Amino acid sequence: MLKPAHRDQLRKRGFSDAMIDEFAGEQVGDWLVRSLSAAEIQANYLDAFPSMRGSSSDALLLRFNETTLSLRPDNLVVNGEQKKYLYVKSDQPGKNTQPWIPPGNPVIATEGLFDALASTLLMNTPCCAATAPSHLGRSRFPSSVKIYVSDADVPFHHAESLLAMVVGYCRERGLKLAHMPRNPAANYVFTDKIPDDCKWGMEEWARVWGSQAKENLEQLINDAKDPVSYLSSLFNEYKAIGLRYPENQVTIANGARAIADATTRGHERYVLRDLLKKCTGAPKGWLAGIIQKRIENISRNSGPLACSSSAGQSVALPSIRKANPTKADLQRYLSGKYTLRFNELTQLVELNGEPMNDQIEHADQFLAMVDDIEVGK
Repeated sequence: MLKPAHRDQLRKRGFSDAMIDEFAGEQVGDWLVRSLSAAEIQANYLDAFPSMRGSSSDALLLRFNETTLSLRPDNLVVNGEQKKYLYVKSDQPGKNTQPWIPPGNPVIATEGLFDALASTLLMNTPCCAATAPSHLGRSRFPSSVKIYVSDADVPFHHAESLLAMVVGYCRERGLKLAHMPRNPAANYVFTDKIPDDCKWGMEEWARVWGSQAKENLEQLINDAKDPVSYLSSLFNEYKAIGLRYPENQVTIANGARAIADATTRGHERYVLRDLLKKCTGAPKGWLAGIIQKRIENISRNSGPLACSSSAGQSVALPSIRKANPTKADLQRYLSGKYTLRFNELTQLVELNGEPMNDQIEHADQFLAMVDDIEVGK
């Protein structure tokens, strides 16, 4: 059952009452969305979502499938951070991060249940919902899925591992890539934190495109590209919107890292590096160094991330609270298990020589997910 306030939220996302009743109605067996009161959460859901303990917040419960639940609290702040989504705890990595799969042999997948529902219901294009970009590697999509469609912000985001991770997972799985068009009113040539209005996905474009939504989405799908061609197109997009070195070096560096994930062929990496240099003015040597570091990290971390000292001997791990640790506790734990150090000059934590963001973001989330630490989103 949906609270009136939650139904209103879904209406604002563009769904009609008839559509809402399809996936959240009281009589729907395979429901996708339910309202939970604070009392229900405290009584029945603390094992799944321990960070909700003591909270007075109601929430939407999202059901991707039998093993994957996500909670969207109305108002949950942990350690000063507003929590957008929480995922159910699981002692089997990957079991709790499986996608929603709609009927109709979906060809595409995207991040987030509501974006996938917007594609499926508002644009009449069946779309699987991945729980998060960092979960793509373990997501069991049906064989009909051939394309992953990112939100508009992914190619420009300052999160160090995001673009490379998406590109790498798609290459490993043989998926083509596309991203939703940029918000025409947003500034993607930013130098600090990404503006919220850059984060446009299926929901936003379904509203803007209106009656042309299905046709426009089909065109985007038809234009999807393999990882190498995708980066080539993306770097030309960097040029078109005015991303330049050194002002936009964070975004450009993320593009360079993605080159290492897009292909194992040296000549293709060289071509992409030179194109990125041409499109942004970034020095070739600087780009080459970033790509090489990423290649080394991929080689070092291929397969499950190993826990060993430089001499190959096992090391004792520090303990950590598994539900929403503080940033300091998380970094202390990770630094004891992985090759991390604190750079006194930049004031950033570095993973294998690469700087991580100064907040719990995708790189931290990925490492935390490996160890079943709930950090939310």
